[in-house]
Amino acid sequence: MGLVSVLETLRSRISAAWAALASGVFALWKAFDIRDLLVYGGLLSIGYGLYQLFPWLGWTVFGLISMLLGLGWLFRVRK
Repeated sequence: MGLVSVLETLRSRISAAWAALASGVFALWKAFDIRDLLVYGGLLSIGYGLYQLFPWLGWTVFGLISMLLGLGWLFRVRK
């Protein structure tokens, strides 16, 4: 195998990997909404604020609300 064929093979493999990565990032970008950032940002703020007051309370409230959000997502009614 010559140097040119090795470089062409490498270029085609890199472009295929780049296309797969780009499609995965695009699908992930479409999956999120601004509401997700607001919900989890607020949840983190509540958890951190309560952690400053009582650490066990911060972890408990954060875990409970996360669990309720997860259960709501699992049992949601699909359109």
